[in-house]
Amino acid sequence: MELKSANSQLSLAFTEIKDSINYAKRIQEAILPLEVDIQKEIPEHFILFKPRDVVSGDFYWFNQKEDKIYIAACDCTGHGVPGAFMSIIGNSLLNEIINENHVSEPAHIMNMLRQKLITSLKQQGGEQSKDGMDMVLCRIKKDRSEL
Repeated sequence: MELKSANSQLSLAFTEIKDSINYAKRIQEAILPLEVDIQKEIPEHFILFKPRDVVSGDFYWFNQKEDKIYIAACDCTGHGVPGAFMSIIGNSLLNEIINENHVSEPAHIMNMLRQKLITSLKQQGGEQSKDGMDMVLCRIKKDRSEL
């Protein structure tokens, strides 16, 4: 009887965790740029996005501001849930830097992102974690056909 009860509790816990991760996947997918928005600005493009886990530390990012298009591919530290948290932080910070801080130079964007990640993750001072992300960021100036 105890084994049956433990099995039932384990099954319920597994279902709750699986449901929670699937819900997190929907939230993570919601922050990804819409294909139609990218298509409008970059008609000849493709997206290769194959996360290893249900939720992922990888994400792609797109922003269009005035005559500039920004596109990034990011690989955050961690897989699964920890990586997904990092991807949401990274996505939010990139949007803040472009839309609220009005930073337009890719080098400045990446430096500001680094500083904001350090602050957000409380990495200044003594104990530093290895949380962060590898990223490629491109800016396209449409009026000059410049990458």
